[in-house]
Amino acid sequence: MTDRIALSAANPNGAANPGQITKHNPLPAFYITNLAPGHSITDRSIAAGVQVVVPQPPTGAIGDIFTLYWGQYAVQRAYDGTNFPWVIDPPVVFDPALLLKNGRYIIYYAEMDGAGNIAESAPQTVTVAKHDPHRPAPTDAIPTDELKQPRD
Repeated sequence: MTDRIALSAANPNGAANPGQITKHNPLPAFYITNLAPGHSITDRSIAAGVQVVVPQPPTGAIGDIFTLYWGQYAVQRAYDGTNFPWVIDPPVVFDPALLLKNGRYIIYYAEMDGAGNIAESAPQTVTVAKHDPHRPAPTDAIPTDELKQPRD
């Protein structure tokens, strides 16, 4: 997950300060199923099933903690060596009334190893745009057989 470079530097009083620089390698990209054009989640996407798929970690160690972030919401899973790819069903894991409100969401995942080092995937911005533009928005119209007919 990370590359470490050991350092030794002198501080102003002459004592050595050993340390390290940690370079975090980016995590493999995740993908989201059933997105509409424009990286959008529409009524059709939701009906087809929106899932986030986090791939098998290339260097994950048993016990590493993975966190999926969807806007301000998060869910975690500890890596056990066999439980990836991780398929997350956001409308089931999170409250769909909050998670699938129209708006823009930044989605990414992170891996934290046993030493506390954190690597993150590249984020994706997804727009939830219910009421698919290919289908008319629902209305509160009264069925035609219940409309009052004008009187003569």
